[in-house]
Amino acid sequence: MLDRSTAPPTFTIDEIPLVKPIIVQHNGRAAFLLSDITHEIIKIDWLLSIGRVHQSKALQAQTCWQMLLEGTEGFTSQKLAEQIDFYNLKIKFNVDYQHTLVTIWVYKKFWNEAIRLVQQVFHKPLMCENEFEKYVAIQVEKTKSNEQKYDYCATIEHAKTMFESNVACSNYYKAEQYLDLSIADIRAYYAQYIRSNVGQLYVSGNASMCNVEDLLGMFNSTTSQLNGSSYEMPNIKSCTQIIQKSNASQASIRMSTLTLAKTDVDYIDVMFVNTLLGGYFGSRLMDNLREENGYTYGIYSYLTNFKNFAWWQISTEVGVEVKDLAMAEIKKEIQLLCEVLIDEEELNNVKNAMLQELLSTSDGIHNQMATFRSFNNYTMDIEIINDWVKKIQAYTPQSVLLACQKLVGNAQWITTILS
Repeated sequence: MLDRSTAPPTFTIDEIPLVKPIIVQHNGRAAFLLSDITHEIIKIDWLLSIGRVHQSKALQAQTCWQMLLEGTEGFTSQKLAEQIDFYNLKIKFNVDYQHTLVTIWVYKKFWNEAIRLVQQVFHKPLMCENEFEKYVAIQVEKTKSNEQKYDYCATIEHAKTMFESNVACSNYYKAEQYLDLSIADIRAYYAQYIRSNVGQLYVSGNASMCNVEDLLGMFNSTTSQLNGSSYEMPNIKSCTQIIQKSNASQASIRMSTLTLAKTDVDYIDVMFVNTLLGGYFGSRLMDNLREENGYTYGIYSYLTNFKNFAWWQISTEVGVEVKDLAMAEIKKEIQLLCEVLIDEEELNNVKNAMLQELLSTSDGIHNQMATFRSFNNYTMDIEIINDWVKKIQAYTPQSVLLACQKLVGNAQWITTILS
């Protein structure tokens, strides 16, 4: 019987067990495979080096991928949706600046039926004008609804200011941009970028060699590095953008700067300082603005990685009457990072939060593969995770202060306040 009066023992994490996939080759194509017969669900990731940067018009890429699910040569849109639902097949598309990730979830027992549907979706899409017009009409209404929300508008305006010369960096759009698209734009994107593109295929779960060979017959894939588009870090200067709305009761605050790329040897410092500032529930921004002052329900900082830099963002919503006080506290916490040594208790809390996050990368076969893919995409060895573990354990108040001074001391912050 468990003794619930005594806390379980604790131990220090010195190393995270990491599993590397094997490479399966078939007819000149190759895929990464992590097989585990205890997982009845097979996850398929197809990573392509095409993204928003390849669009001739805004929303062309996202709309093209979604249109793959709006009917094929063998199924009407309604029938395809019914079949996908019946076999519990899930197909998701994530389009970012320089890549597109197609994720497919298949139950092992429905493999043959599901693969026939996947074949139809990717190789025989109907691209029907009637279905396109229906899809656009729905998206226009959804986007108009989002445009009434202050947080959505603040994010759009902030991204415009941050990446004025390259709006493809943001995934937020206006409703009228859907109306600028035509079915010809969608068909052109499919023909040029999707139909014959070579990507990387990652398969995890209860998948056999035969399953992987089925996929390699369908997807043109390689284990070599993809030649994706890169975007040089823009030169930004600190500025504040104030946007006034009538009768506002809420203010949306967005702050961001640019920092080291994920491939940089000191990127772990970026992760540590981000966690300390606003990267977990016990962060300084959360303690200050939520717990101490009650200005907000939540405030977070987070990182978005590009090839050559990372976009470091702070986001929160506060009452319009306290927006100036909230901004003052955010700036104060950023300044204190560079001036005051972290105490041992807080240092240990941040270490534990980061180690817990890194441990989650090995929690299950699908997370292990996703972690491998995220590092492989940046030509990084997954073993870097254990280098990060050692560096996290080695942080001292003095080394944290030096990292903060290096990363935050001269950072240029772009601020958007919409209220």
